[in-house]
Amino acid sequence: MSTRRDFVLESTAALGVVGAAFSPIPLIRRRPSSALRILILGGTGSTGPHHVASAVERGHHVAVFNRGRRQVDLPAGVEQLRGDRITGDLASLMGKTWDVVIDIPTALPRWVRDAGEALAKNSDRFIFISTISVYGDPKSPPDETAPLDQWGRTDDPMAIREFTGAQMAKYGALKALAEQEAEKWWPGKTTIVRPGLIVGPRDNIDRFTYWVTRIDRGGEVLAPGTPNDPTQVIDGRDMAA
Repeated sequence: MSTRRDFVLESTAALGVVGAAFSPIPLIRRRPSSALRILILGGTGSTGPHHVASAVERGHHVAVFNRGRRQVDLPAGVEQLRGDRITGDLASLMGKTWDVVIDIPTALPRWVRDAGEALAKNSDRFIFISTISVYGDPKSPPDETAPLDQWGRTDDPMAIREFTGAQMAKYGALKALAEQEAEKWWPGKTTIVRPGLIVGPRDNIDRFTYWVTRIDRGGEVLAPGTPNDPTQVIDGRDMAA
């Protein structure tokens, strides 16, 4: 039995119609004219394996860079490079060239600066997975002209090497600074993706699944906001595609 997501995507493809809520990219599985060398910073968390699988499926050469603390079954042929962005250990990336670098887990601008110093001269494009949180706390649905969240503190954000609960309140501002750092190191070669809530397989956060489970139980449900408040979710596999 196909899932609801499969049904929607297949039906959309069959009709040749792409609705506003669905990108045509996941529906088109074309092989590239030439294989790219893709470096994925991260690659083992909630969305990383989807990026890896999507790139490998298209015939690209993929390497992942992380600390190796999460056990994930990566497709055959994926190169695993070890290092630690908290300590600044990027030695395994030196002397290599990449067509595309995809930065998934970064919440700190210092991590982007370190990546830029190690990779900018040897890579053609930088894709930064950011967040809709860069818009701060908008009173209405944001678009790309909305103002970004500001740091607004006296301490230097570039001095922060490890993201902890202490920085959670400024998560959006730190991501916005990381975006700016990416544009600095890859001018004209940076693609910034600002997803809302990422759901689907490997989602280990209750921000979405709680509501599905709770509403399925039935009865009166206490919920924030108003019934016509807009929300936006994306399946992690679709974002990767």
